[in-house]
Amino acid sequence: MTIGGFFILYDVIVHYAKYDKWGTRYLGYIFSILITYYGISGLVLTLNRYRIILVHSALTINKKKDVIFSTLEQFGNPVWDNKKTICCCFYRKKWWTPDYKIYLSFDMTTFYVTVQIITRNFGAGIDFGEQARVRKKVTNHLNELLT
Repeated sequence: MTIGGFFILYDVIVHYAKYDKWGTRYLGYIFSILITYYGISGLVLTLNRYRIILVHSALTINKKKDVIFSTLEQFGNPVWDNKKTICCCFYRKKWWTPDYKIYLSFDMTTFYVTVQIITRNFGAGIDFGEQARVRKKVTNHLNELLT
């Protein structure tokens, strides 16, 4: 979308006589700016969707597993994958809000937290900052258990 917006802007600037003939030069400017803005915002939202939060901890492996299970039990039914040391659960705040998939993992020094929105067919995939609030809620609960 961003490249298309830049191409339309380039075309309007270079071939302005063609757009003046039909009286659509300013419409071309506005359309190219909107398309470029839409493409850039899509890139920013994609980076936000896959953000991983790091929480440092010096606990033992067994205590980290207990912390992960108690955190995810607060939000849903946890599922554990022993081969990859990843634990996840599905979280839904209310029936009309979208679902979230919460992933927690750990290594020797760090917990890794990510929250991803699960879109549905009927348009509940619009996120008005709820994904960041759920991510913050999970990290706050994790930090409370670590202190």
